[in-house]
Amino acid sequence: YFPLEIIVVDDGSTDGTRNVVNRYRERVRYLRQENAGPSAARNSGIRVARGEFIAFLDADDLWLSAKLTRQMAQFQARPEAGCCVTYIQNFWAPELREEQEKFRHHRISRAVPGYVAQTLLVRRAIFEKVGLFNAVLKYGEAAEWFLRAGEHGTVTILLDEVLVHRRLHQVNETRLQAAAVRDTFLEIV
Repeated sequence: YFPLEIIVVDDGSTDGTRNVVNRYRERVRYLRQENAGPSAARNSGIRVARGEFIAFLDADDLWLSAKLTRQMAQFQARPEAGCCVTYIQNFWAPELREEQEKFRHHRISRAVPGYVAQTLLVRRAIFEKVGLFNAVLKYGEAAEWFLRAGEHGTVTILLDEVLVHRRLHQVNETRLQAAAVRDTFLEIV
């Protein structure tokens, strides 16, 4: 299964994103906005997307090639489903090899259910019912959205397969701001 529409939302980057996207001009729509955070970027993409289904991929993470195919099969098998998520597995950038070795047997090295935006494939209609991501939250926006989706009775399928790899690198915001992330999750709960 291949995406029918690809939208790159550049959230105020300074890394040459526009130049990379220009190479794929025919296949990719490019939106640039002042830096407003992941939720605002995702919400911008949702607003301009035309498809019935929406998925997200952050710049530093990877989808396995079968992700959309496996998830779309779940929607075909269960038409009542509004969302499908997969398991997610962390991997370390080469410059963090020592950290990778240190955490080899730690829970951070294990695949976990991915109730995060990167694993999500969702019907557009669910955003119309539940609302967009909370752009006020700097962290935990996906967790807060999944809670709202549950409150609205959204059927969410957890596909028991790792289909997303999350890259850990030296400048991951959630790594650098771990205490703030924990505080935000406590506020959400």
